[in-house]
Amino acid sequence: MNEYTENRCNGCSTNQHCCRNLTSLRLTGSEYFDHFADYRAALIVRETYGIYIISAKKGQSCPYWDGACRIYEKRPIECRLYPYTIGNLWKWRRHVFITFHSRTKCPFKESLLIPQDKAEKMVAEFTEEAFGNGCMQHVYNEVLLPGLISKIRGFFRRIA
Repeated sequence: MNEYTENRCNGCSTNQHCCRNLTSLRLTGSEYFDHFADYRAALIVRETYGIYIISAKKGQSCPYWDGACRIYEKRPIECRLYPYTIGNLWKWRRHVFITFHSRTKCPFKESLLIPQDKAEKMVAEFTEEAFGNGCMQHVYNEVLLPGLISKIRGFFRRIA
């Protein structure tokens, strides 16, 4: 049995901010152009710091969702990360600060969560793919540092 048929999300009947209700999916440039650029007319696309943030228009599902994910084995990093999701992201000089969290109402959340250290590595992989290895990465789990993250972000906004 492959990952496509073992996808526990196939049995879900809710519409979280996931494949069924695509909202604010963060993609590297290569992920966007490899998978989603051809669907731009059906998407709301924002680009910041070279990261593409996509949402489906009118609360629609991901263009690859047809009751199951058609690109499951090649899906973008943030999709593989779910029910963790990338939170805040900001860049200051050569530093990239990025957070992740697991605040979702996904009914399968507990069984889908990967170990935190693996999630942190995937977020670092996303950051390196998006910004290159010349940037210094700072990856934080928002659950551990929610107040501190907001303060750090405010500090860098003031001095930028």
